[in-house]
Amino acid sequence: MTGSLCGASDIIPMKFHKHSGIRDHQFMVKNASYKKYYDMPGWPCTILKDLEWVEIYLPYNQFPNEVEALAILSVLDGECEREGRYIRVHAAYEAVVSEREIDYSAIRHFLVHPVARLTRPSVRDSLINRFGPRGLDIRQYYHQKEFYRCIGQMLIAIDDALYRNIISGWNNVIIKST
Repeated sequence: MTGSLCGASDIIPMKFHKHSGIRDHQFMVKNASYKKYYDMPGWPCTILKDLEWVEIYLPYNQFPNEVEALAILSVLDGECEREGRYIRVHAAYEAVVSEREIDYSAIRHFLVHPVARLTRPSVRDSLINRFGPRGLDIRQYYHQKEFYRCIGQMLIAIDDALYRNIISGWNNVIIKST
């Protein structure tokens, strides 16, 4: 089975695949495409377990954070505006990753708040260190490269967290019958 979590290759332009890390990452969880899953026993996805892809359902009540992350990612594609892609990936990241990187959150804060309102020193320092005193300017190539690197690294962290959480709760997973 090819592909990646939420079609990461569509979210990040091809020229940034290597720098973002998604080109070399073996995604362990594949997200089902968006549909109405209310009548199913859980959120469908596919996971690499014992070197085989297994189609499963994650019961909503046993995996609420994981289902939320997968639901958020299921509606993303390359047609979403860049800023919207980042904010949605970050929301999924917050749902399942407990030890989060300040750099990823700093960009999210920059995208939704005016620079003058960014009062946390760690957020301001992160932005200044990477983009200069004016913050992110998505028109500059270096800034685009860093922007997509952060998206890629968040997707990898989401994949890793999802995999760990699903495997640790494997007894609650519903395996899709073939």
